[in-house]
Amino acid sequence: MMQNLPDVALSAWNAYRAMEQSKGEYFAYLTELERKYEHGGSRSNSEKHRLERQLNQHDKQVAEFRQAMRTLKAQDASAHQALIEHITLLNAEIGSTDGVRRNSPYKAS
Repeated sequence: MMQNLPDVALSAWNAYRAMEQSKGEYFAYLTELERKYEHGGSRSNSEKHRLERQLNQHDKQVAEFRQAMRTLKAQDASAHQALIEHITLLNAEIGSTDGVRRNSPYKAS
């Protein structure tokens, strides 16, 4: 059954999803490069720059999520707690190595 987070929590939830997306993209490319060079060779400057850009994007997403959570906690402590509980449950159910959380019972805006 589809559940809804309080509307006030959706901004922080979307920030969480964006953070997880950027993490997944970074690790997917890193894994691709590790496979490519597992028998020797080294990353090109282009590959290094792409990794750096992806890591910088992820850092930005982490900062945005942290700010969204601080804002949510100040606005509505119970919605903040509900989101924390949801994220905790979600990570426990599907593991934390997936990168992108697709199976949430909560709708995002």
